[in-house]
Amino acid sequence: MNEIEKITTDLLPDKTKRRVYLEILCEIISYADSFGSEKWGLSIKSDGIRVKIGNLITTTIHENSLWLALDKELIENNTSEIKRILESDWDSGEWAEYSAIKTRNYFYRDNSKEKWKKIKHLHFGTIKKASNKYFQLRTDSQKNTSFQLLEYLTKNISSNLPFPKYKETLNLGDAKFNYTGYWIFFCNPKYWQIDEFLETDEINSTWRVTDWQSAHFQKGQFAVIRVGKDSRTKKELAGKEKLQAGIYGIIEIMSQAQPMLDSDGQFWLNQNKYGEKRLRVKIRYIKKLLDNPILLRDLQNLTDFQNEKALLNGRQASSWSIKKDTFDKILEHAESNIAVVSEVKTTELNDYADLQKFEAKYFNATPRVKAIVNRRIERGDISKAVKKINNYECLVCKTLGLNPHGFKKRNGEFYVETHHIIPVSELQQGSLGTLNLLTVCANHHRQLHYGNVKLIENNDKYFEFTIDNQQIRIDKIKVDKN
Repeated sequence: MNEIEKITTDLLPDKTKRRVYLEILCEIISYADSFGSEKWGLSIKSDGIRVKIGNLITTTIHENSLWLALDKELIENNTSEIKRILESDWDSGEWAEYSAIKTRNYFYRDNSKEKWKKIKHLHFGTIKKASNKYFQLRTDSQKNTSFQLLEYLTKNISSNLPFPKYKETLNLGDAKFNYTGYWIFFCNPKYWQIDEFLETDEINSTWRVTDWQSAHFQKGQFAVIRVGKDSRTKKELAGKEKLQAGIYGIIEIMSQAQPMLDSDGQFWLNQNKYGEKRLRVKIRYIKKLLDNPILLRDLQNLTDFQNEKALLNGRQASSWSIKKDTFDKILEHAESNIAVVSEVKTTELNDYADLQKFEAKYFNATPRVKAIVNRRIERGDISKAVKKINNYECLVCKTLGLNPHGFKKRNGEFYVETHHIIPVSELQQGSLGTLNLLTVCANHHRQLHYGNVKLIENNDKYFEFTIDNQQIRIDKIKVDKN
């Protein structure tokens, strides 16, 4: 068995399914070639067989599935029968949709071609739009085209299969790629759980790089680690929270790229991926940003980053070059985040005056800084201060004329909880934690979440709501904004 046969068999162990998917692949190749033999390419690696049109991967044979980029406009305008056929198996990961060409991406898992016959026009719509958008397949992808795979398909599946023809004089790859010595490393926690690594004390690791860029990596260069959409399931998260899209590490590159195993294979969700030798560089973490990531939603609002499409939108690659100025600005944000987190975590909040100063200081902070402050609210430091200021009383009980104190804890304090009237994640501009916190007993806390409660008024001075059809008003802790 040669290498091509081995990979196709590993990806599709079932003989019938393998035949069906390779026949579909040949249909796709023939259709793509009808728009020009220089526009498409076919590559094969142990993790998949890919069809690429211009700059866009449109089709991938993964393990026991066929990933298809479907024309989003055609999906929306299609019949209810087609929509019913496609009601499940959508890609929910980082590449669930394309923006360059509007697509919604789908995993085909059937063992026959019956469903394919009904939906292939949706995939062909994407191929047509990609072929019209891109002049030809980029040069680096031309180099990765597997003529051995095409010969294998011609011999075993379709004798009339076309082969691509590239114009060697036209370079759309390296000629337009600016190597700066500063990089983005893309991370998908669905595959490699970066949050678990960042919780360790380890600072040395390795990182896979994009093959066609590999010659440009040198010791002493720098990179940022970008996490996109975290599509892990609850089971995979095992109690952890999903990561928000952002930058989670600043690293120094410690070697040239060379084939090697990942040095931190225990963090792969799929351990089969760990055993693969790939082009990687050795890296050292200068800053770990798990507790204080630079969120992409914040960078999107800043003029300095408006043109950094690879950073904001991602790329179908392991690595990408960025400008030195962009890296320097990211580094400034990282240092600012670390300084703010340190200050927020260490600020003493012992009484009402401390709380006033704290809130006044961050009242007009940027969304990025507010997010860090809000994380502290969620972790309870400010909640503890509010409990102390409110004398550990349930303010709902107090307003209703009931005993405001619960049981006493071992430390002598009365047990009380804090409730966010508006969830922390939805805080309005200019509104920080203490204006949104209410101390309540455990019973009223559950009732505020799940009971017959309606918020009537929420302003800078008080909360007013009905609870079991009884209207109550509770004054807020006030903050001097001046």
